[in-house]
Amino acid sequence: QREVIVIDDEESIIDQPVVKSVKSEGEPVPSTEVLELQQKVKQLEEYSQRAYHAAKEAESRAEYLKNLLGSDREKTSAVVAELQEKALKMKILFQSACHSPKEAESRAEFLENLLDSEREEKEAEKKQIVIELEKKIADISSQLEEAKQGAESVATVNTDLSQETEPLKNEMAQMKKEHNERMANLITRARKS
Repeated sequence: QREVIVIDDEESIIDQPVVKSVKSEGEPVPSTEVLELQQKVKQLEEYSQRAYHAAKEAESRAEYLKNLLGSDREKTSAVVAELQEKALKMKILFQSACHSPKEAESRAEFLENLLDSEREEKEAEKKQIVIELEKKIADISSQLEEAKQGAESVATVNTDLSQETEPLKNEMAQMKKEHNERMANLITRARKS
């Protein structure tokens, strides 16, 4: 009579991809993915332990049946071969299960490092933007100060010009007045004559 060893499928943990696809470049990776990977690591570790114990049990039963049925070579060979094959499969599953948590843990660590790297890059970009803005503000302030000084200089020049031209205006007015008086005298004399 054959005995069959059954291990819970656990929704085919080994066959499922360990990590979901990473987000597109530039988009922040949600922290929930890291938590999911950590949960996956825990499940795979539990599964690997069950696979290991099942493999050991299969080997023990194969050895037991081999000793028990030593006289019946043909029957013993078939049972032992089947159990050995199952034990080999369990070993493969165990090795895969042991490898998967390490891979998942490595990917989780990679995602954490990626998040840290993205944060550092964004912080560096923000600092650079702030530096550039401060520089532009300083340049604009300097230009405004120069413009203010230029306006004050122009106002001073205008004041100086006004002061210089005022005597000329008075002189022109006096000359115009004298000219008009002369013309009036000439006209008066012409009429009398």
